[in-house]
Amino acid sequence: MSLLDDAFRVVNSAIALLKKSGKVVVDRLAVMKTAYLIEREYFMLTKKRFTNLIYFNYTYGPYNGLIVQALEKLASDRKIEKDDDYEYIVAFYNPDINVPEKIGKKIVKILKRHKYSFSLVDYVHNLKEVRETRFGEEIRFEKAA
Repeated sequence: MSLLDDAFRVVNSAIALLKKSGKVVVDRLAVMKTAYLIEREYFMLTKKRFTNLIYFNYTYGPYNGLIVQALEKLASDRKIEKDDDYEYIVAFYNPDINVPEKIGKKIVKILKRHKYSFSLVDYVHNLKEVRETRFGEEIRFEKAA
């Protein structure tokens, strides 16, 4: 499995969880932070990685460029509709949730509490491993435990 395949796997799960939380239009920030939460919560539960993607700490928190590439590919394949440079209409796209139910429920609860992307960014920014990682450096899930 390639890293781009990993990105599609986590993006599809992120979109499915965002939809489950009531969203039909999502932005890059929400998808990126939800993907990170999937990776984090999966690691916290299993002590294994959900994918082999590496997240770096940037201005809006955890970032991986392959997540953006996967979103853009879904848009160019017309599985989701690009609304503007940062928003996507996902109403008619129904990907599978590839995470354990316990993780999915926890993340949906977080997403419902943080309805707006910047609230979600603040939540993720305040996670221990993100707070302790300098700008531009790799975020280590092991610090979360």
